[in-house]
Amino acid sequence: MTDRHANRNDLLNVFAGIAGEFDQVKRQIDRRENVLKAQLKKLDDARKTSPWRESPLEQRHPLQDMAERCQQGLDSQLDAWIRNVENYERNTSFRKDFDDSLLIFVYGKVKAGKSSLGNYLAYGNSAPDAALIDSASPRPEFFWRESTGTAETMSAELMSKQRCFGVDVVEATSSIQGFRLPGMTWVDSPGVHSVNSVNGRLADDYVACADLIVFLSNSSSPGRHSDMNEVVGLLQKKKNLMVLITGSDVIEEDVDDLGNLVNQRVMKARSDRDDQIGYVGSELAKIDPSAQSLLNQINIHSISVRYAEEGGPQEQAQRWQDSGLADFAADIGNIARSSGLALKRQTPLKNLQAFCIKLAESTDQLEKELVDIRTGLSAARKDLKLSVDHILSQLRKELPGQIEKYADQYAMNDQAFSEACRKLLDHAFQHYASELCDSIGQKFENIEIHDQAVGPVAREAPQFSERVEKIKFDSRRNESFGRAGGAGFGAWGGAEGGAALGTLIMPGVGTVIGGLIGGALGAWAGNKAGGAAGEYFNTTEEIEVAVGDNRDEVSLGTREQLLELAENRLNVLYEQLDQLCFIDIADWLKNFHSALKEMRQHTLTQIQEIEKELSHGIA
Repeated sequence: MTDRHANRNDLLNVFAGIAGEFDQVKRQIDRRENVLKAQLKKLDDARKTSPWRESPLEQRHPLQDMAERCQQGLDSQLDAWIRNVENYERNTSFRKDFDDSLLIFVYGKVKAGKSSLGNYLAYGNSAPDAALIDSASPRPEFFWRESTGTAETMSAELMSKQRCFGVDVVEATSSIQGFRLPGMTWVDSPGVHSVNSVNGRLADDYVACADLIVFLSNSSSPGRHSDMNEVVGLLQKKKNLMVLITGSDVIEEDVDDLGNLVNQRVMKARSDRDDQIGYVGSELAKIDPSAQSLLNQINIHSISVRYAEEGGPQEQAQRWQDSGLADFAADIGNIARSSGLALKRQTPLKNLQAFCIKLAESTDQLEKELVDIRTGLSAARKDLKLSVDHILSQLRKELPGQIEKYADQYAMNDQAFSEACRKLLDHAFQHYASELCDSIGQKFENIEIHDQAVGPVAREAPQFSERVEKIKFDSRRNESFGRAGGAGFGAWGGAEGGAALGTLIMPGVGTVIGGLIGGALGAWAGNKAGGAAGEYFNTTEEIEVAVGDNRDEVSLGTREQLLELAENRLNVLYEQLDQLCFIDIADWLKNFHSALKEMRQHTLTQIQEIEKELSHGIA
């Protein structure tokens, strides 16, 4: 159904409705792009803080080569993303004058009435004065783009001051100029024969985005062959095309109420206008009969701007209808509701969705690169640990022999031995640690490894001391004394007893003989008894004999202590080198990967939501 708008204001309301719809899409796109930009900025900020940029690794270190490739890869990937964002911004933004409104591109030769029609739509008057321009609402925004420079006195600055099209001025035909109202952009092309390489390219850009191309042909000579050739060329662009036969009015003489003869502008007879419309259609068919299907899509109207703007306020509505502009406005209203303009509103969303899909695909590739980098980093950290373990293995081989030599050299001199062993460890440790540090681009003297940082060792170094042995032996001195004493007492007792017995048997001689025999027997018995008693009091005694020193124990203990200290030092060295060279990078990779996954999830969400909006409309 075609709505016939009652006046120019109704047509402006159509444009305003279009503006509202475009604004709604623009706000939605802006919101979505801001989310994506924020995610990309997080990645870009993470890239700029990459530890690779100031890696302490030596240039020849294998990981440094990987680091450079990593940084170059990330830079290339993110730079490509950023360039894509910038390029897609141009496609996801409604380009001013191109994509953010109903774009009407106007063709026509000099005197075809392009300027008059443009001014009338902008201000309701074909030649507005300063007062009307200043009071206009909505206020049109005029612009000037390119010209041939031939007989051209217009410029962007002058257009911004003039704020309307120049009527009946030749120079205006060599430039691209136009105006904007909410929801509509009107572009007045260069004159058909004033196109050059510069303004021609810009004109082609406008035509490519145009929702309606309007070709103006003056009713004094409609359907001229040159005009129709231009129209057929425009048909090939497959755009909505409208031909307006302008100036379809005549001046008639009439008598007013006072009997005065007056000139009055009236529309040409309906039949004459219809004949001209038919003639234009037939001339187009003659030029390209094969384009008949396209010709059927052309709307041709006969109009008069001057007739529409004249007359009092009470006449304006009727004059709008009679002037043919109501038909022109109805066609524009149909285009505003057309699928073509809806598609134009959707195009930025589709472009954004296409960008999101590409972005999601590129994150997959970047994730694979990050996995390779993290694998390489893990291998490098393992290599560092193996190198530290190798140093400890070397120290276990080298230190014991030298410690034994020092134990022989400084036996019984604890201080000299301890100092020599400590210097031995310091020298060996510095030698191997320096080689390790040099291999990854570090200077050992810049690595602080103090015993305070290492912490105390569990073992205490043994002290030198003499090695002695105790020899045990049994003492028989008391047994000898017992035997002698027992024999004496036994002899005396035996003699006394024998004498007494002998006296009883044979006094005199018996006494002597009894005493001798008794003494002998008593001495033997006393010896046995005294020896037994003395043996009871015998003792076991010990003496200490020097047999050398404990240097083997000192050597072993010192070796264990120094190797424990070396292991502790190497652990500290590993932690410092790992922190310096790898941990920061590992943490950065983890954070970067997390930001990448977060962006990917946001991107997938955008794709799904945009698909819903394209299918069901923006909520």
